[in-house]
Amino acid sequence: MALVWTDDLALGVDALDAQHRELFVRTNLLLRAAEGPPADHESTQLLAFLSGHVSHHFEDEERLMAALEYPEAAAHRAEHDEFRAVLRDLVRELALGGVGERLRQRIQTEVCAWIERHVQESDRALASFTRAAKGRPPRLRVIRGDG
Repeated sequence: MALVWTDDLALGVDALDAQHRELFVRTNLLLRAAEGPPADHESTQLLAFLSGHVSHHFEDEERLMAALEYPEAAAHRAEHDEFRAVLRDLVRELALGGVGERLRQRIQTEVCAWIERHVQESDRALASFTRAAKGRPPRLRVIRGDG
């Protein structure tokens, strides 16, 4: 199961859309690394990058929600917290046991499925609110890069 970015997933906030596209690319790289011959080092690097990218991205989304006084912000933030916990657990599992079938399955079911569902549902609702609240998306300044 690879994640596929389509334009209908765009929020209309350039910085966040770019982060989402990068999230899809990096998650797909992690999938390929985990599905091939054991490549613990590559998987560890990709999972670490993904965790950092997700953290920065969620902070940016949460700033946007606060700026717009988004009424569903608490529930949206709770989804972010849930995913941060999943990634922390995957990092721990990879460190303890390397790439194995269980980890591969978790990446498919917990990472890919969560990202796809979150972007299509929660982020799409945020995008609709953003357009309705301002007539057009606010300019969001992203302070740091993901290197």
